[in-house]
Amino acid sequence: MQWGQIKTLFIICFLILDIFLLQQFLKTMDSRSPSGDITEVKEDELLEGNVEGLDKLPEEQVKDSYITVKARNFTAEDVETLKSMSEQEVFRLSGGNLLYSEFKDPVPIDPDSSNADKELALSEHVLSGGEYVYWGQDEVSGALIFFQTNNSKPIYYSQSSFIVAFTNEDNEITSYLQSALDEVERSEPKSIITAKTAVNSLFKASVLPMDPEIAETPTIGYYSFVDLDEGQQVFAPSWHFAINESLHYVVMGYEGQFSQHDNPTFVRNTIRKAQDGMRDAKLSDEKTEELRNVYQRLLESTRVSDEE
Repeated sequence: MQWGQIKTLFIICFLILDIFLLQQFLKTMDSRSPSGDITEVKEDELLEGNVEGLDKLPEEQVKDSYITVKARNFTAEDVETLKSMSEQEVFRLSGGNLLYSEFKDPVPIDPDSSNADKELALSEHVLSGGEYVYWGQDEVSGALIFFQTNNSKPIYYSQSSFIVAFTNEDNEITSYLQSALDEVERSEPKSIITAKTAVNSLFKASVLPMDPEIAETPTIGYYSFVDLDEGQQVFAPSWHFAINESLHYVVMGYEGQFSQHDNPTFVRNTIRKAQDGMRDAKLSDEKTEELRNVYQRLLESTRVSDEE
């Protein structure tokens, strides 16, 4: 065999060997790189090491639907119905999308009673009271917050579906604001992210406070980033997390977007909604001035009287 042929043969053999060794190297590197499972394990370890109360998370996979709703318009007949339920002076604000009512005789409510008892006490004096669930108390003003429900699930922090009941020093309801939504359409149910995935999205976004603890079992309700007084709007199934008791996070169940809320800010926004709603209320100048003073006092009770 000529030397030129031998040299060519050696080159081919070494080329084949190089290709084999390259394949082996790539396989080794691939085995050392973290797989999806390993990454998930590390995320779980980080979450467990930094967030307390993970044992409260439900584990089941849940299906739910988008809901399309529109603001309920309260009528003059609704006002008469309320007056027949108890002695109260009722005002239709925001073109009829918001009610403000003052009781002649304050309604007693036990602050230590169960949520169901609070709901029952209020339901005897408001429209569609059975649609609302007790959410909590504004620790600043003492106002009681009730959220409207859809399919027995709360609609979270919407300025279009709430009752905020204002109380006096004797734990009696003296007045309240109310808005409501009516369902127009419901989509086909789809699987939403798990509660663990939802809280992990909050953790990875670094929005949780120091030493976060899940205060109660997360619940599923509905949420929208945009509140509309007119037309239709869509609410998505969403997880609610109470963190360290006073902070509230809502994580949308399909894409994982989230928002943070607190009860005092929500109450302040309802009062501002009532202030704005007086423009369409067709009230006398005297009554307008009276309500303006009422809402200002309510704002002062939430310690925001110096805000613009």
